[in-house]
Amino acid sequence: MEVHGERVDTKFEVWRELITEVRALELDSYGIAERLRSLRIP
Repeated sequence: MEVHGERVDTKFEVWRELITEVRALELDSYGIAERLRSLRIP
């Protein structure tokens, strides 16, 4: 994402939670996009 000028939280736990939710089909594409946006660092 840094290629596109966005910095994101790089803590492993944050990404592990997202991957777990995706694998469990708890998030649709809109939910995934929302979670990725929430990882942005201002």
